[in-house]
Amino acid sequence: MRKKGILILILIILVGLGSWGGWKATRVKQVKQILQILEQADTLFEKGEWEAAISEYEKFLNQYSKFALPRKVDILLIYYRMGYANEKLGKFEEADKYWEKAGEEYLPFIDYFKADREWEKGNPLKCREMLLKWIKTYPRHEWREKVERKLEEIHTSMLRGKLTFPSEITYQVKPGDSLFKIARKFSSTIDLLMEKNNLSSPLIRPGMKLKVIPLKDFRIEIDLTKNELYLFYKDEFFKKYPIASGKDNLTPVGEFTVINKLKNPVWYVKGKKPIPPGSPENILGSRWIGIDEKRGIGIHEAVNPQDIGKYVSNGCIRMLKKDVEELYNLVIKGTPVKIYRSK
Repeated sequence: MRKKGILILILIILVGLGSWGGWKATRVKQVKQILQILEQADTLFEKGEWEAAISEYEKFLNQYSKFALPRKVDILLIYYRMGYANEKLGKFEEADKYWEKAGEEYLPFIDYFKADREWEKGNPLKCREMLLKWIKTYPRHEWREKVERKLEEIHTSMLRGKLTFPSEITYQVKPGDSLFKIARKFSSTIDLLMEKNNLSSPLIRPGMKLKVIPLKDFRIEIDLTKNELYLFYKDEFFKKYPIASGKDNLTPVGEFTVINKLKNPVWYVKGKKPIPPGSPENILGSRWIGIDEKRGIGIHEAVNPQDIGKYVSNGCIRMLKKDVEELYNLVIKGTPVKIYRSK
């Protein structure tokens, strides 16, 4: 009788073990299926199949909490991706709903996409406002270059296109006016007046309405470590240009101002005849922006574009032709210039 009881107990245990084994196998299969759903969602997301990706991510989120998954799943990344997918579909409220659940590490990306949303909606000035705030909030983020390029696109449109510059003035030409007089009156330049107003000739007539951009709030910073020149408007990023600078630390650091400007400058070399503009021997190119008369330091064209990014000059700052010609139009006598070496 005792043996019979033991056999029954063993049988019960074996049945229980079999049931547990079957349950475990089912559980493993279910976990595998859930992970396959996530993998499918990620694949669809990478392919840009936004609606299908959202559907698969939703399936995963509805089931994942019921199981102990064998590997860690970044749920915050899933929320970020679902927000991004909805953003691409133009479902902005849904995008924001998911982005609110994403972690802080995704905020720089989310804030960029929200700014870009304004651009796509036809609100470039709102986009600009948000991107300038982005730079202040995430000054060292890996996407800074991307943000700067978008801002430069907006700022170029402000200078040459239909977008209104923040301090832009509409001026009605009076008898006796000239572009020179108007530029001097409003601290602007003739070239910028012509560019902004699509003028093919400097001749103007009374009654014309001109868009005028005052330039007194611009300033220049030059980082010799990075060989980059930055243009700021009211202490906010406006443009960035690659440069070449002095070999053997010949470019001085310190505070300077623009003291003179010349188009197609003559190059005066001590002990030699003046070298006229256009000569292969004239290294100044099409523009000269003087900042240190005593040492003869200025900003000018790099007639050898391959010099950009290098330390090759006798102290001057060299820029690509298109860049120095743009900068020339945006600075006036007295524009502050700071030169430094970043760490």
